[in-house]
Amino acid sequence: MGLISLQLNGPQGGQGHRAGLRGGGPLTSVILGKSLPELIWLNVLPEDEFFIGLSGERKSAINDIFPWMGPLRTSEGGDEGLFTGISDASQLQMFWGTGRRILLGTEHTTHGTCDICGEATPAGITSLRTKNYGIRYDDSWRHVLTPYYRSEDTYLPVHLHGDGIAYHHWLGLVQNDVEQGVEVAHVVRRFRNIQANLSGILPDIPQLWAFGYDFKKVEARCWYESYMPLIRVENSIRADYEVYIAQIVRAAKYVNRMVNGAINDALYKSENKGASSGKKVKREKSPKVLSIVMTRFWSETETLFYSTLSEVKKALENNEPVDPIKRRWVMGVRGVGLNLFDFYSQAQYVDEHRPKAIIGARKKLSMTISPGSPKLMQILSLSKEAG
Repeated sequence: MGLISLQLNGPQGGQGHRAGLRGGGPLTSVILGKSLPELIWLNVLPEDEFFIGLSGERKSAINDIFPWMGPLRTSEGGDEGLFTGISDASQLQMFWGTGRRILLGTEHTTHGTCDICGEATPAGITSLRTKNYGIRYDDSWRHVLTPYYRSEDTYLPVHLHGDGIAYHHWLGLVQNDVEQGVEVAHVVRRFRNIQANLSGILPDIPQLWAFGYDFKKVEARCWYESYMPLIRVENSIRADYEVYIAQIVRAAKYVNRMVNGAINDALYKSENKGASSGKKVKREKSPKVLSIVMTRFWSETETLFYSTLSEVKKALENNEPVDPIKRRWVMGVRGVGLNLFDFYSQAQYVDEHRPKAIIGARKKLSMTISPGSPKLMQILSLSKEAG
């Protein structure tokens, strides 16, 4: 399992030690079932939907699926070594990519206990050999369990970063992000199209399970995973529903940036020390503190976001206006944002040099994240309230 994990998720490990088919630390998303067999079948695609993007005869030899079962299509030749595309192998190889050439040493095994499952074995592997220039996959591959984003004239797999997985990934995990060119995983797209046919078989609100490693170069810094509800929405309202939810997600990202920026100004922005000295005080930034603020914002507004999803759906089903729901949502996240500002800028960090900066930053933040803020009104397509 460690070897498979390295091949599927590992980054490039030096000259010729290739990354996985999706690069290092890809984001994976699957439909969660109530059991392992159900999870597997919910993420299996029909043949005519899986083998797409191919021209000519489909490859089906055993070594086209499992590369180590025959002559390996290596990539010698330096940085411009041989690439492998979807027409050079079976598309099933996406589950068995072999970017690294690793040979397990079976000549001298030993009794031992598996670190993963705890089972005893008389044939424990104690050594391995590696060689560079494994398979180098090109960007023609589209892994069915991973969202992709547009980069110029191609699509690339989404990777995880230090902000974890939260509802700000909704666009790209659950629904397409048209503005940023991010498309959900193929299995998610198909599930959303057939979800209505599974009524009574699955829970009323199935879950999406998203997970992956956050890499910095070759260092695996963290493992993230999260669950998101897959709310069933009728086709008659889906287009409007997805537009409104996209607006709310983008507005949440904006509010979080504003809260983060206000705290940064309150803590670190230069200000006059006093009229008599004319000197300025400048503090060093603390990315760790600001990262915590952003993470807490996503965590503390998550329940509000999911309840807002249900409210928007109900309003559209009943042909009711959605603007009042958006305004209530703004007031909710505004309260969270101001509380975070007060906690991080005053309770722990205020001193005699900072009152002016703190008061000014809070006043600006209060106006910036109000329902009447021009920027928020633009993002949410809100009209001015009458009266």
